[in-house]
Amino acid sequence: MDKMQRKERSSNLELMRILLMLLIIMHHYVVNSGVTDGMTLSNLTANSIFLQYWGMWGKTAINAFILISGYFLCVSQLTWQKYVKLFFQIFFYNIIIYLILLGLGYATLAPKEVFIAFWGIFQGIGHGFISSFMAFYIFVPILNKLIVNINYGGVKRLLVLLLFIQVITVTFFFSHAFNEVSWYMTLYIVGAYLRLWAGDWAKSLRFAGVCLLVTVLLAWFSVAMIDFMGYSLQKGNWHQAYYFVHDSSKILAFVIGMAVFLFFKNLPLPHSRFINTVAKTTFGVLLIHANSDAMRTMLWKHIVDVPAMVSAPLSQLILHAAGWAVVIFGVCSIIDYCRLRWIELPVMNYIYEHSDQIEARITGMFFRR
Repeated sequence: MDKMQRKERSSNLELMRILLMLLIIMHHYVVNSGVTDGMTLSNLTANSIFLQYWGMWGKTAINAFILISGYFLCVSQLTWQKYVKLFFQIFFYNIIIYLILLGLGYATLAPKEVFIAFWGIFQGIGHGFISSFMAFYIFVPILNKLIVNINYGGVKRLLVLLLFIQVITVTFFFSHAFNEVSWYMTLYIVGAYLRLWAGDWAKSLRFAGVCLLVTVLLAWFSVAMIDFMGYSLQKGNWHQAYYFVHDSSKILAFVIGMAVFLFFKNLPLPHSRFINTVAKTTFGVLLIHANSDAMRTMLWKHIVDVPAMVSAPLSQLILHAAGWAVVIFGVCSIIDYCRLRWIELPVMNYIYEHSDQIEARITGMFFRR
């Protein structure tokens, strides 16, 4: 088909990527700034309650991101070029940001920091999103083989078992079954189920909207109830209010993430070149603003200075939080757009043009008799 006749990709899920990244930045405004360290449920204020609700959606956003991968990759192929592109994007930002932080005095040449800058992608598997995501991504071809060779009944039984162990026992029986890599695999299978086997309910915008509204209200209510009990008993950690959305596999974090995905998947939004272009930078936005502990210290404690806002008037805190979320997204998006255009594009063009030679050399190095 001629390129001019190809159907342009709609921007519904691309818009979702942008909004999800804003939610993650909002989450980091609270949890990475250190403002919650001295807060308890016994001394709640209007500002601390606002911060609870402002920063409670980080894990639900991660779930929706992973569901996108399962929904699309289950019927396509993850190439080594795609994996290399992601790996070098991560490696690029790790090194560049480490050197910048080193020059600014936020990082040192300590062996541990140097090791994490170069090899942190492996060190963070199991307790960091980027590392766990890349570890999970390695298994995508195997997961696709499983999906191809399983029937409807089999995938339902598999999901019931996985969700019982990783959602129900973690939420209601306080188990420690949650692991980021295995959870992302579970979400991948859920995404594939929604693509290949789910009924008409998964295609209904109304159903998704009602489900999203109800579960968000339940999440808000759960925070309010835990706050009330903690304040009444004069005890409790501030983070306990996030119980039902604290980990990605907690029941409300999972259901809300799925509802968000289904809502935007079914949203009839036409193609927007601007939205699609901005959405390409969302992974880069995450890699930049949440790069390391030193980056978090510089960004949230010194540049944004969130701790100074804890005792500010509530209206000022709200404007500060909202304004910085937009600014951080915008600046990081522009930076990653420049990287995409002037660094990644020529590098990946070279890799694609020489893929056969690269594959032959790698085969010769590792599989030569």
